[in-house]
Amino acid sequence: MLLAGLLALSAEVAVAGPGVETLVARAAERELHRSPTWLALLHYRARWRGATSVLDDPRFFLSPEGATEPRAELAATIRALFGDAGPGTFSAIGDDPRGPSPGCRFPARREWLEQELGIVAPLSEGCTELDAALERIQPRAATLVFPTAHMNNPGSMFGHTLLRIDSPYASALLSHAVNYAAEIDPGDNGVSYAVKGVFGFYGGYFSVLPYYEKVKQYSAMEQRDVWEYRLNLDAAEVRRLTLHAWELRGMVSDYFFFDENCSYNLLFLLEAARPGVHLSDGYGPWVTPLATVERILAAGLVEARTYRPSQATTLRHNAGLLGRGGVELARQVVRGEVAPGAVAETGLSSVDRARVLDIAATFQQARLSAGEVGEAQYQEHYLEILRARSRLPPSAEGADAVPEPAAPETGHSSSRAYLTGGSRSGDALLEVGFRPAYHELLDPDRGFLPGSQIHFFEGALRSYPATGRLHLQRFDLVDIVSLSPRDRFFEPVSFAVRGGLRTKPFGHGDDGLVGALAGGGGLAWGGADSLWYGLAEGEADVSGRYAGGVAVGLGGRGGVLANLTQSWKVQLEGRAVPYLLGAHQPDLSVRLGQSLRLARNHSLFLDLERAASSGVLLTEITLRWNLYF
Repeated sequence: MLLAGLLALSAEVAVAGPGVETLVARAAERELHRSPTWLALLHYRARWRGATSVLDDPRFFLSPEGATEPRAELAATIRALFGDAGPGTFSAIGDDPRGPSPGCRFPARREWLEQELGIVAPLSEGCTELDAALERIQPRAATLVFPTAHMNNPGSMFGHTLLRIDSPYASALLSHAVNYAAEIDPGDNGVSYAVKGVFGFYGGYFSVLPYYEKVKQYSAMEQRDVWEYRLNLDAAEVRRLTLHAWELRGMVSDYFFFDENCSYNLLFLLEAARPGVHLSDGYGPWVTPLATVERILAAGLVEARTYRPSQATTLRHNAGLLGRGGVELARQVVRGEVAPGAVAETGLSSVDRARVLDIAATFQQARLSAGEVGEAQYQEHYLEILRARSRLPPSAEGADAVPEPAAPETGHSSSRAYLTGGSRSGDALLEVGFRPAYHELLDPDRGFLPGSQIHFFEGALRSYPATGRLHLQRFDLVDIVSLSPRDRFFEPVSFAVRGGLRTKPFGHGDDGLVGALAGGGGLAWGGADSLWYGLAEGEADVSGRYAGGVAVGLGGRGGVLANLTQSWKVQLEGRAVPYLLGAHQPDLSVRLGQSLRLARNHSLFLDLERAASSGVLLTEITLRWNLYF
């Protein structure tokens, strides 16, 4: 166990051979502080004034200037690792001096420096906790994991990425996951989530935990499909990744929604594993999970892709293979109205009898995940279902497999710029707009979750050429819509929340800018091809045009969203908001929107809207070209 012996090196014993200051000088002469590996291990990001680490936890640095000075941090690390300061070095930065030595606390740094500086050090006390972790994890390979969006949680509507460290075990569920995530207050709504996430008011944490816990969370509790991208890292690279993940445990960093988020911070682990691959640089002011998946694919790090459908997706697929009577029978089995063994005595075919019990078993698991049944009740009933299922012939391999949908990376990119032309009640108009992220209801669904919309900081400028007037048409701080369809198994509540500025007509040719905050909830039905929905909403508008400066209304909207073909989508929506105070006339509108997917990152929108606002009736027809990037 030579490698384990090397990890057991202690900082209590001075290095054999050159003195520590000679090593510091040697590292400076070779400019190791500029090495891609060093920059990745410390999570440095190029800034206009130099390199700055995106990690904010002072425990991660051994130099007081370490967060902004790679050279100073390298010198401090060499002195801590190979000098004679011993474990007490950590007391200066708030750690327990009786805790692990720097060599056990930063094994990835140590192994890299030993290699670069040609250090051969004597063996000393073992890194007990680290050795036990490596024995438990047994790193052999690595996989990038991308759980898709979670409709009923604003914090997860962009998807997520994590890294799985694969062991020799046959089941990937026995592997471990490296995760970085923000600690979000469950009570935060869409607006507060947007504000806190954008301005870094959340703390983000690294963790290493069993992969089956994350699969349970994503697939069962949150009903999210999961995509797995097996990486082509060799054993040595996976080891470096694992050691660096060990260094990051419990480290906290300010979480920024647009850039320093769950996906961006994981890129440094891959750069540490394979020095020289460029994943964390070259982004604009925002980074989405999907963008990091695309970057990793473009870097040639992926060798295979696997789709893992959620319990909800599996249930709905299998239910579609049965008639309504078979699905109702499965529900009766779960409710205890029909004994599982009685399914074999029905007039259904042997294949459908097996499907009924398969659906009942999956539905029972979903009810446990949702907290609808207790563990003891679940175990007893679930085992009874499995016993009845075992008496039936096994299904043909792959017969009921969930078809693999379009992979996330095949959908449109998350940023969008657009150019619009059209008319409003006979007046020609031109409009340009920009959206940093992410997706709207009429955007092509390929690679995205149907019925989801999430905008941040979308703005549009409009001009009427006849008058030469140019104004801000709208600016959305946040605009989230989640249309989660209800079915025979799940009954989610749909919701919408919007906050920002918009130009509103107050008379013919008399428009004004209004601050608006709206939100509400309701129900949706249907599936991927069509969604029918209805939402009750409240709205508060702020403008000097209103009596008292504020107008408050309560109304709602409803409509249908349908995919007529794989490239052609239609939305018909009606909206009515009678105002309770501040305004006498209700806002009424009927809109027919259509989108046509031209290519992966190009689409056309054609909108026809008839609207009444402040007693002004207007008809607007627009054609928009969208460019996604």
